[in-house]
Amino acid sequence: MKLYPVWVKPSAQSDITNAFNYYESKVPGLGNKLIEEINNSLKRIEVQPLIGVVIYKNFHQILTRKFPFRIIYTFQKDELHIYALFHQSRELQKLLNRIKI
Repeated sequence: MKLYPVWVKPSAQSDITNAFNYYESKVPGLGNKLIEEINNSLKRIEVQPLIGVVIYKNFHQILTRKFPFRIIYTFQKDELHIYALFHQSRELQKLLNRIKI
């Protein structure tokens, strides 16, 4: 089974940090559960990078299973590039504009 390398853009790392801090402030330990869920989602696309829904051109999204987040990524040249982590309640077009799609 081939695993594709995953590169997390600074914007996505900032999104992850902000989400972690938010959940951790609500319930200690919940931030770690979010990180675990994000890692599980990344492992899924590491193995099957095209399972995410195409949302625009070559940008895909995958939804986390236990938290209401979408991960926006591309798969090019056998690499995954993670652009953003967004709460599912946020308007998708504004999010796409933020990552300059």
